[in-house]
Amino acid sequence: MPAQPVPERFFIDVNFLGSAFSNAIERRFVTYAIQSGELATFRVTYPQPTDARVFPILDIGGGMMLGQRAGIGVAFSQATYDDPAELLVTIPHPFFLQAPGTGTASSDPLRRTENSTHIFLTVMLMRKSRMEWRISGGPSIISYSAEMVSSIQYEQDAPPSSQTNTVTITGYTTSEVHGLTLGVHGGSDFAYDLTRSRRIALTGGVRASLGTVTIDHEPLNNLKQEIRVGGWRVFAGLRFRFGTVSSK
Repeated sequence: MPAQPVPERFFIDVNFLGSAFSNAIERRFVTYAIQSGELATFRVTYPQPTDARVFPILDIGGGMMLGQRAGIGVAFSQATYDDPAELLVTIPHPFFLQAPGTGTASSDPLRRTENSTHIFLTVMLMRKSRMEWRISGGPSIISYSAEMVSSIQYEQDAPPSSQTNTVTITGYTTSEVHGLTLGVHGGSDFAYDLTRSRRIALTGGVRASLGTVTIDHEPLNNLKQEIRVGGWRVFAGLRFRFGTVSSK
């Protein structure tokens, strides 16, 4: 019996609507210095990245079906977060012991960007009329870049005649850090064919990814740190199919 063709061997997914939800947690970095015979503290707290993302998103991919039910592919996605950090300095009094002054402030929004390349195996769980449902998973290569605070500037008003110690943060400097890691991802998507030829479909789905990036020198304390990357992504877009291949 002659082999039956598998329609639409190749597919391209263009997702242009969606939201990203970061796996990262709040992180606090601290460094110390000796001033007036006591410890001065400099602290930066980065909040958990804001969950809700605005449209559009960057999420594209494509691949090839190996048969009626399974295929392989690669996808690229980007998530960008802009959140302020909390700054804190505690400075000893230059003339009195145990009379520190503390100043707090917030930075401008600091950008954090994660670019992810997902290599996946996809399996078709359902194919009915003009609808299909797939699950996918595999490794993810995740790159991380972020603006991070490297120093905090302040002014101090501490007269020698009083234990009054007023500290005001006046500015800060930032450095851009980068990292790369191998993580994992998994997801599921649903497609509804807009044409009877199955060439164009409306798609929607969810993908979760997870990884940990190592930063050799965190800008504030110059120590090695681990940063959690990845997260959940909900997306919608279009799937384009073309080409045929014979089944075995």
